[in-house]
Amino acid sequence: MSSEPMPVDAVRPRLEQALSGGAVLVVAAPTGSGKSTRIPGWLADARPGPVLVVEPRRVACRALATWVAAQRGGVLGDEVGYRVRFDDRSGPSTRILFVTPGVALNRLAERGTADLAALMVDELHERSWEIDLVVALARRARARGSEARLLLCSATLDTEAITQRLDAVCIEAQGRRFPVQIEHRGEGLPTPRELEPRVVAAVDETLRHGPAGDVLVFLPGKGEIERCARALAGRPVTVCPVHGGLPPEQLTRAFAEAPGCRVFLATNVAETSLTLPGVTTVIDAGLVRRRQHQAGRSVLALVPISRASMDQRAGRAGRVAPGRCVRLWGARFEPERVTPPEIERVELDDLVLRAAACGLPAPELADAPWIDPPPEFALRAAVARLREAATLDAEGRLTAVGRARARLPVSAFAARIVVDPPLALAGTVADVVALMELGRDLLLPGAPADGEDEARRELFGGAVDEVELQLRALRGGRARRDGMLSGALAGAR
Repeated sequence: MSSEPMPVDAVRPRLEQALSGGAVLVVAAPTGSGKSTRIPGWLADARPGPVLVVEPRRVACRALATWVAAQRGGVLGDEVGYRVRFDDRSGPSTRILFVTPGVALNRLAERGTADLAALMVDELHERSWEIDLVVALARRARARGSEARLLLCSATLDTEAITQRLDAVCIEAQGRRFPVQIEHRGEGLPTPRELEPRVVAAVDETLRHGPAGDVLVFLPGKGEIERCARALAGRPVTVCPVHGGLPPEQLTRAFAEAPGCRVFLATNVAETSLTLPGVTTVIDAGLVRRRQHQAGRSVLALVPISRASMDQRAGRAGRVAPGRCVRLWGARFEPERVTPPEIERVELDDLVLRAAACGLPAPELADAPWIDPPPEFALRAAVARLREAATLDAEGRLTAVGRARARLPVSAFAARIVVDPPLALAGTVADVVALMELGRDLLLPGAPADGEDEARRELFGGAVDEVELQLRALRGGRARRDGMLSGALAGAR
């Protein structure tokens, strides 16, 4: 095991004592304190049986499992592994399993918590509806006699309120932090307008000052990352994208020590889930994509981040030395204090369907042990829509069609389209839903490279609209030959 001390090590005796008493634990520890890498091993050492660690993102599952496996002197996939959508690095001997919330819900639907030694939910402050449902199901199982320990971790929790709501024991750990100088570039609120040139200008200014460490740029998504990477080409730095769509080996290189200055272009996965080494300058676009109500459906909207997120991002510059955070918006902008839980701002059809598949039927949802209960009007509307779609029966329980839809790894809306379409359209419907769920173009941005243009003409000749073009790419495209995003193509298929 690694002997390098971490700030969270100081709370291990208190944590193990609380575990032996069976209480729900809330661990509040700053980003970079070691909670995500240390605590899973402590849980495995303290109790026999599997430990399930729920991380909000695939990239965090892969990176943390790899790190913890090496820390404990093993090979990834043996004692320590991960399981995310389309990627399973675990086996019969795996005792510490890192999973995304969707995978955790699948496991709870199949087996509950009876065989678990502990369930750890990391980055609780993210509060997606899936995370809230995992916690509600675990608390419900505890009330019915499950002995699986429940531990909730976060860097930005309202500790007192959460602890009281869950009747939990709270343990707070300290972290390492150096002072960070905050600077603003721009006026008004965070905006995507001319984002790439503003990022490049901030990076160039940082390079002229000769940074003592690496630069971390927070961007809202993969598209912005790809455009900024192209705009930074030719500068004397190593540009490292960091987002959930990257292959594991590329992420491993991002976390390795490297000579020279690196510029990490990251989504908010680097805000709390992952600690990038050597960062002393943060450039923050102040934007995030999050789900919210719109016209009766949940959509992904580009919005400013909260004050808590701003503080977390700035803190990334002060992990190894005094740092600097450049915010690409005006100093007078007043953000919301924290990000509202997703359960309060999206349509709840997916939650109701997944809860029913996990043994929590619609009639019992309102009384389930939520951290914050879902709005009653949103629950009623979701149940009504699912009944109209024959997913739920009159008593609010899954129908045979509903059970078929619940097994699909897509939204409730998409599952309704896929299950029982006209036979002649079944293949096309499945392909269209795959593209809808992917939510991005399969083709590499920009003009085709040499040799790709002719291949694309052969593949797409006669296509009449964008839907047909994407369907042809999905069905017959080859990533290298036709200039396509290999990860997106594999994920859609």
